[in-house]
Amino acid sequence: MTLYVKHLNKISKGKDVWSFVDTGVDNTGKLIKDDKRVSTEADFELFKNQVSQGKFDVKFSRKKVRNLHLKEQQLISYLKQNAKIILFMDVERPEYILLEMNDIQKLIQDGKRVWFWSKWCRKINCKDYTWTLIQ
Repeated sequence: MTLYVKHLNKISKGKDVWSFVDTGVDNTGKLIKDDKRVSTEADFELFKNQVSQGKFDVKFSRKKVRNLHLKEQQLISYLKQNAKIILFMDVERPEYILLEMNDIQKLIQDGKRVWFWSKWCRKINCKDYTWTLIQ
């Protein structure tokens, strides 16, 4: 989220001030083994000029990949929370897409359903989206 907010501040050229609050359980990127700590709540709240822009969650792939998988139950939870998702890819040359509520709804309704990580997921074909390079 730090990278995303830094990017927003850079492209706004001082016109707006972006910040965030970390409301998550653990955002280290490591596997949480204690099931009691796992949550489907969005991990961040984003602010523009100190006004909340809503809840956001961040998902990432360290490498550039063809497909990403998002857990179906998490997607449903994001809809209930009115949360958006920022998907990052490639730590060497980071780029992202922002999934708004209508994108999440469409993914749930029309996305390819696959069994992955021992859970039902929706498969995202990365080339179907326009990715923005982090500046």
